[in-house]
This record gives sequence, C-alpha cells and structure tokens, in this order.
Amino acid sequence: MLFEKLNRVVRSTLSLNRKAEYLKIVSGLKKNDNYKLLDVGSGDGYWTKKLSYEFEEVVGLDPSSSLQSYAKKYFNNTNINYVSGYANKIPFEDNYFDGVLSVSCFEHFEDPEQCMTEMFRVLKPGGSLSISVDSLLDSNSSKNFRLWHSKKHYV
Repeated sequence: MLFEKLNRVVRSTLSLNRKAEYLKIVSGLKKNDNYKLLDVGSGDGYWTKKLSYEFEEVVGLDPSSSLQSYAKKYFNNTNINYVSGYANKIPFEDNYFDGVLSVSCFEHFEDPEQCMTEMFRVLKPGGSLSISVDSLLDSNSSKNFRLWHSKKHYV
C-alpha cells in the first residue's frame, strides 16, 4: 500500500511539470471566505487534497470509481467531497461554485465545448475558472512518448 501511494505521489508531482502547472492555475483563482471549489477530473485526488489546504470546501469530480476509491483512501480531508460524474454533465445546480479548475484533463474530454458550458453553468457570477492542458511538443517530448500518452490517456 505504501508503495502504491508513493508511486501516485511521484507520478503526480514529477510528470510534465505538474507542480509549476498547479501553482499557475491556482494563482488564477480568487479566494474568499466560504469558497467552494470544483476540481474537474480529480483523478487519484493528489491535487484535490493540496487544494483542500488552500480553499474552504473542495469537490473532486471524476468518472472513475477506482480512482475515486483511491482518492478517498489516500488523499482525503475533512473539507473534501469526492463525487462521481462527468465534466459534460456536472451533477450540481447552477451558480454553485466560487471557482472551477481542471488540471490537465480538458484534452481528454470527448466534447470539450459541452464540458466548458457545464463548468460555466455551475460557476457563480464573478467566479473564477482556471484550466490547464498538456502541451506535448517536439521541444519537450519525444514522438514515441506523445504516441504512448495519446493511446494511454485517450487524447
């Protein structure tokens, strides 16, 4: 179990400059009291837990039941609620969240336009939306890596 958790932490922090990416997209969110943040594509929960130290209430949304179970086991906190669901049909009412973010998931969505519509729907007026996407270019990754990444992650 310890090895499994360590493996996830290493993969989350060392792959594709995720730490710098995380810091950049969090800086785009306006913090206030009673802040409700939605993490779209929360995956194993590593970044969701980090967010829970900076924001009042965090909801991690992901369709994978196995990743949700993992997140609840290893990366949980009292102010986190992990919810199963898809970005193209977010299971929350209109104008519910102060902030919505998604760390390197957008390129995996089948209908990005619908997902963006849903993110804006659940975002309060004046709220903040912060999204990152993977940028795999010739200058930062090999062709073989890009092909592997595309197949493994359905990009």
